[in-house]
Parts: sequence; structure tokens; C-alpha cells
Amino acid sequence: MGNSPSVTWNVLKIKNYSSDIIKNNKTFIDMFDKTVAQYGQINTIEFQDRIYTLHDFDQLTHKLAEHFYALGIKIGHVVPLFANNSPEYLMMWIALCRIGASAGLINTNLKNDSLKHCLEVSFDVSKHHDKKFVIFDSANAKAITELQWGDESGDESGDNGGIEHLVIEDLIAKVKDNQHYTVPRSYTRDVKFSDPLYYIYTSGTTGMPKAAKISHLRFLVAGYAFPRLYGLNEDDKMYVSLPLYHSNGGMVGVGSAFTEGMDLFIREKFSARGYFKDCAKNDCTVGVYIGECCRYILGTPDSIYDKSHKMRMLIGNGMRPEVWGPFVKRFEVQIGEFYGSTEGNANLFNTVGQIGAIGYLPGLLRMVYPVKFIKYNRETDELVRNLHGFCVECDYGEVGEAIGLIKDNDATRKFDGYTNKEDSEKKIIQNVFKSGDKWFRSGDLLRMDEDEFVYFVDRIGDTFRWKGENVATTEVSLAITKEPQVRGVGDVNVYGVKVPNCQDGRIGMMSIRKQTNSEGGGGEGEGGEAGDGDDETKENNLNNDIDFDQVFAKAQSLPRYAQPHFIRILPEADMTGTFKHKKVKLRDEGFDISIVKDPVYIMDRERRTYIPLTQDIYDGIVTGTVRI
Repeated sequence: MGNSPSVTWNVLKIKNYSSDIIKNNKTFIDMFDKTVAQYGQINTIEFQDRIYTLHDFDQLTHKLAEHFYALGIKIGHVVPLFANNSPEYLMMWIALCRIGASAGLINTNLKNDSLKHCLEVSFDVSKHHDKKFVIFDSANAKAITELQWGDESGDESGDNGGIEHLVIEDLIAKVKDNQHYTVPRSYTRDVKFSDPLYYIYTSGTTGMPKAAKISHLRFLVAGYAFPRLYGLNEDDKMYVSLPLYHSNGGMVGVGSAFTEGMDLFIREKFSARGYFKDCAKNDCTVGVYIGECCRYILGTPDSIYDKSHKMRMLIGNGMRPEVWGPFVKRFEVQIGEFYGSTEGNANLFNTVGQIGAIGYLPGLLRMVYPVKFIKYNRETDELVRNLHGFCVECDYGEVGEAIGLIKDNDATRKFDGYTNKEDSEKKIIQNVFKSGDKWFRSGDLLRMDEDEFVYFVDRIGDTFRWKGENVATTEVSLAITKEPQVRGVGDVNVYGVKVPNCQDGRIGMMSIRKQTNSEGGGGEGEGGEAGDGDDETKENNLNNDIDFDQVFAKAQSLPRYAQPHFIRILPEADMTGTFKHKKVKLRDEGFDISIVKDPVYIMDRERRTYIPLTQDIYDGIVTGTVRI
């Protein structure tokens, strides 16, 4: 059993801290300057080949801020940041913060249309449109410089689309020898606790990546909450190898270190083999994870570093039960599992190490922390409502969607949402337990047992997770069906399927209804009322060949983790009465050719096409001799 009073007491302390931020309008700079004043000459921020004292690190943020201000970046600007992990990455968004601007932290796996979309969203949400900037490092320069910026007439012969390119290495070289400079606090006099510190791009539930607003309040509360819930303090040294554009690395890891005055070690990219070796050699004591990382670490050969480190706690989410126990036993660390989304307010915490649980929600805590689970019909993809039209709360052991109460007059219960109002509204449900109430929809199905521990069950709808990344099915569908049209492709239905003996989540698969001779194709939700055609039409569907080379080529516009690995050819699209694609049966059958009687194809990267999935290939996937 968990410690109900202790958990509840910590949550109350976090709420009081939040109230103080709101009452006194505190921002990130208030917290960070206080940390620098106290720990500047003591603490360090270390990288693979360089070390900064916190004082020297801070000085560079001031110099960069002065340079940004001279370039014309000012309060209200949003500047995309596209770079690998490094101390200088943090300097960039802190420097922008010092002059009242915000960064848009972009996933470096994105490219082409997805990357361009994220840049455009940053520019759209910015309060200034006369000057546009993008900050990136040399390692990611190619992805930025290859983007095409055409005008409305379709002319793509232009330059950078009027965007000034700022390369991190050049920026540091330009300002590092400048005289000591302190940015006047007057630059941020009008910045409020509710203003964006930065934006994190998340796939959300559908469509292209969405910009989730991370306010000063949200960042500060995260940096305060995790140390209190999991017992971190100033004597710890935080190890961060997760991407700094993700909330676990950039908020949980960095936020906790800055708030508590910890030393910080940053690795450019995660390494399973190097994880505990790094931690041992650099005397790290705490770190952050996502579940897939821990499974990769557990899969490495035994090493002298397995127990010769000082790590005592790892905080993160997605730790699978079958990994959890062996991981703790082998590496002798505590696991601080939590549940939450970048933009959500339905966060949960497992502070007692209950294996498999993503949170602990005792009755005493539920009185002050309004997170609930409501019944959801997975066959109809709809919430269950009673005769009065209200949602039905789950009992112990029942599976339901996690929701968090929204109070517009309570900043700790607000849902900041996305930059796009329509996207934000999709995450809000009203009239849940009474008329007019509003709750945030997590999109996740959870279950609470009689001991009040909460367990993850599945994701809802149009997003699945593969190798630590969320994949939005609509984005994949649009990439395949956009012009120029692929020969033979009619309706496309994208979903995630489980791989036998693999714990990486769900891999991308899509069903394709072959295009008829009389239609012009169409994507998900397009192409007419599929399935109503006569026998002749169905025969045309089956005989019209698909250009799998072109499908493969289009898939390459997506990040590798989002590319559909399997294709199932359907004689007709399976849709609901409202012309929404049915996915449950397709998802459950997956690519098991002993069950699926339709033709199934698998991506072949060497041949740059899709080839028929044979029994030998399928058996190889099951046994692990064929890698996917």
C-alpha cells in the first residue's frame, strides 16, 4: 500500500508553491537567478567534452540575450530551436527568456513537411511577424537549409523564406569573449507567470505536430514537484540523455536540477551501453527515462558499471512491468514512475515503487486532486453516458479514460492547450458529471485497483506509440495520399499493431483499398462511400495495381518511427455508418498472416519498396531473426 498522507501532503505543498508563483507573478528568470546567486560558483553543467560552472553558463545566457536583442528579437517573439542536446541548447532558450521571447523546441527527428509545419506554427504564434529567426546547430543544418519556402504562386526558387538562420556554434563564438553584461530586468517587466516559457511540439491525438504551451508556471511547478515527490535534493547530480525538446529531459530533468540547485550532466544522445558507464564516471545520482530506454539498457551485456555507479533514482514513464523488476534487481536503483502528457493536467505519480503502476491515487488525495476515470466504449470509440447524459465514473478494476478537471479561475487546474484553438477544444469534454463542467481528456485508458494504484491499459483513437515516439495516424495518411497521387491507392487507414515478442509499442501499419478505375483516389476519410460499390467495382479494386515504390518514397517524408512498416490490401474500406474508418479489428489482427487472409506487404529498405510478407519472413519477425 502507498503512503496516502505523505503523497497528499506533498501535493498540497505543490499547490501552495503554485499559489505563491501566481500571487507574486514569479517567472523562470526569478527562479534561475536565485539558483545562480546561491550555487553559481559551486554547481556545474557538464557535457561530453566541456564543463561550465553555473556562473559561467549564466554569463553566456546574458551575452546571448544582448545579441538576440540587438538582432531585433524582443518580447513576444517565438523563435524555433532545432538542435541536439548540449549546454548551449539550454543557453539559447534561457537567453530568449531573458528578453521576453520564447523558443519553439522542435524534435530533431522531424524533416520536410513536418519540420516546416513546426517552424510555421512558431512564426504564426509569435507576436511579431516582421522578423523571423530559427536557431539550429551544425549537426541539423541540412534539414533546415533544404526546406523549400515558396510564395503563394508556388514559386519555390527563393531563399530562406525571409527567415534569418542563427547557428549555435557561430552564436557562441561571436559572444563568448564579449565583456560581462547583465540583461536589464526591465526587458521582462511585462512577462507574466502564465506566459509561454517555450513551446513543446507534440503529436497529440491527430494530425501534424502541435505546439503545446509550457508556461513559466508549468515549468516551475514541474521543477518543484518532482524533487518533493521523489526525494531529490541539492546534493544530487542529474543525468539527462533524453532529448531536451521532450518534457522528461527538458522539464523533469533540467527543471528539477535548476530549481533544487543540482549539478547537471547532459549527453548529446541516449546510449544504452553507455548509460551507467556515463553515470558512474561522472558521479551522477539521479536521472530521467522513458520506458523504452530502460528496456534497451536491460538488454545490454552485463558490465562492471551495472552496480559500480551512484545512481539511486530514475524518474520517468512507460516502464513496462516485465522490465521493471529485472531492471531494479540488476542495477539497484529506485524507479519513480509517473504518468502525464506534455500539455495535460491529469498527471499521476507512483512514489512507492509499486511495479507496473503509473500512479497512486488514494481517496484522501482525490479530495484535493481532481483526476478521474470514466467509462469508454472501445468498439464505438465513444464515452459512455447515462440516461441523464452524464459520464459514468469507473469502479475499481474497470478500464476508463483518464480526465482532469479544468478550472479557468484556478491556474493550477487550467489547460493551456495548443496554439491552435480547434486542437485544444478537441481535448476538452464538457457536461461530464454536471452541466457546464469541463475536463481535460488524456486519450489514455487506465485502470485503478482496489489498493488505489493506477495502471496503463491502452491509448485511444488515432495515436499510437512506437519506440518512444507518438505517431499521429492522420499525419501518416496525409503523407501517403497527398499529391502527386500514388497509382492504385484509394482509401488509406493507418493504425499501430503489436509485434510478437517485441516491447517497443505498436509499429505502423496501414490498410489500402485499391483505387477503382473510375475514381481519383483519396486519403483517410475521403474517396466517397466506400463499400457501396457493385461487384464490378470490387473486381476493379482488386485488379488495379499499386505502385509500392511510390508508396515507399512518400513514406520517407515521415520520421523513421512514423513510417508504415506493413500494408494490408483490402477489397473495400471498412467504415462506420458515419464514414469513419474501423480500426479495432484491423489493429487486433495486425500482420499475422495466419489470421489475415488479405494480401500483406512489408517495407524493404534495401529495395526501397514493399514486398509480400511471406511465412518465412513472418516467422523471422516472431523469432527475432528478421529485424524491423
